[in-house]
Amino acid sequence: MKATTKTTVAYHKTDTAIPNKAFLLDMLATPRRYNSATLDKFNACLIADLMRYGYPVEYDGLGIRVSIPLANGLPSETLFSCHTDTVHGTGGKHSTLVEYNNTLSVKGGGILGADDGAGVWLMVCMIERGIPGTYVFNYGEECGGVGSSGLAHQHPKYLANFKRAVAFDRGGCSSVITHQGGRRCASDAFAEALADVLNVATGDAYLFCPDDTGVYTDTAEWTHLIPECTNVSIGYESQHTQNESLYLPYLDDLLEACCSIDWESLPTERNPSVKETSRWDDWDFGALPASTYKSYISKDTPQGEMDCTLADFHGMDWAEIYEYVYGNPEAIASMIEELVK
Repeated sequence: MKATTKTTVAYHKTDTAIPNKAFLLDMLATPRRYNSATLDKFNACLIADLMRYGYPVEYDGLGIRVSIPLANGLPSETLFSCHTDTVHGTGGKHSTLVEYNNTLSVKGGGILGADDGAGVWLMVCMIERGIPGTYVFNYGEECGGVGSSGLAHQHPKYLANFKRAVAFDRGGCSSVITHQGGRRCASDAFAEALADVLNVATGDAYLFCPDDTGVYTDTAEWTHLIPECTNVSIGYESQHTQNESLYLPYLDDLLEACCSIDWESLPTERNPSVKETSRWDDWDFGALPASTYKSYISKDTPQGEMDCTLADFHGMDWAEIYEYVYGNPEAIASMIEELVK
């Protein structure tokens, strides 16, 4: 994968060698807000580069899809997922990325965009190595799963062909998600099996395990169509904040692990037609009296800079609520402070 421009990186103490590093650095130095000209340009370059590998590439307003068949020529029943957009509120480029102790961040602080640039990098590297599967680069995850929900609505039969959907969009270095938004998305048997093979492949360096505290990513939109929908840690921390960082050795180890796994052999136990209740379903977000509300929010304010009040959440779906809460922790803290006074 080619880098489109030269990115300034200040190295301190370490210079972690990973495949396609120039592409990763260039991507992380480029804010890619949904519906921005910067993201449109990035997506166009990504499509062109993916076509060079010789596999079928489809693209539309929902995302980019690349299919690599199994060795016997049959289609894989594994779908890999990431998203190309970030939560940045502005365009342009970061002036400098800093690598310190094997970890990337923005010099002086800033949203790095490893959520989900790291997932994009991983999937491009897997495609380059010819790992069988269908690779979906979703558009608009940070705006409530625009591409993934659209894919589910417009092409449900297409998604129903898969037994497992594996997103690479979870923070940390050890999670295999079983629940998103409090609702089960993958069976314990599947998550345990995937965690086991990841641990073997990485020499137990990260102690992968099933994790039921997932919030939201694109695979949550497909749980009614695909039996096993998970999200695997991709190595970033403090996403959506000025302190976001990415641990490079983990990213490299995860790539090698993902290229060694027999994805088709993983168990399939969850029934997607059975809708389980969420542990959050009984929460009443509108139970507090209106007198407790204080107006904070302007929906035209760039993400990461907006304030909010409970009243503004009325009429929003779960993904939209998540996007405000997870993308604006300081505003949420201010709102809660007012509520408990």
